[in-house]
Amino acid sequence: MIARADFQLVVKPMRAEDWEQFHAMREEASVRYNTLAIPFADPGRFRDRLASASELDHRLVAEAIFTDGTRQIAGNLGLHRDSLSRADMAAMGIQVATDFQGMGVGSALLAAMCDLADGWLNLHRIELEVFTDNERGIALYKKFAFETEATLRRYAFRDGDYVDAYRMGRINPRHLKAGTP
Repeated sequence: MIARADFQLVVKPMRAEDWEQFHAMREEASVRYNTLAIPFADPGRFRDRLASASELDHRLVAEAIFTDGTRQIAGNLGLHRDSLSRADMAAMGIQVATDFQGMGVGSALLAAMCDLADGWLNLHRIELEVFTDNERGIALYKKFAFETEATLRRYAFRDGDYVDAYRMGRINPRHLKAGTP
C-alpha cells in the first residue's frame, strides 16, 4: 500500500465490477497510445473478454482510496501464464491512468506482480513488449530487472505510423541465484 496526502493506493485482484473504470482508463488517449489498443473499443466486448479470463490469467488493479472514501482505479496489470512446455512463463501488460502517472502506481503493480510470479507461481520468465519511444515504461521495467532482448521493427501501426517495440524479459532472480539456466 502506498499512502499519499490525499489518497492511499492498494493493489488487489481485479473484480468483475471494475471493468467500467478499466475500460474508461484504457480509452484515455495517453494510456492507449502506449498499448496495442485502438480507439473506440466496444465496451460490451471489452467486458466479455475480461469476464472470460482463464485460470492462467492474473489481473491486478491499483485502487486509489481518497480521504473522502471515494475509490478510483489508478492502474492495472495483467499477467498471462503460458501452458505446456512454457507453463513456467508468462506475458504481462500494464496501464496507468493519466492522472496517476508518475505517482508510483506502476512500481506498486510491478512489485505485487513480481511477488506473485516469483514467490507463489514460481514463474521462470516474464515477457513484455514496449514501444521504443516509451521511455518511462522502459525505465520502470528495467527497475524490476527486465532486460531488452530484441527490437521488433515496425511492430504495430499506431496513430498513422508503423512503430518499433522492444521485447523485454525478466528471469526470476531466485532461479538465477540457484544457478538455473
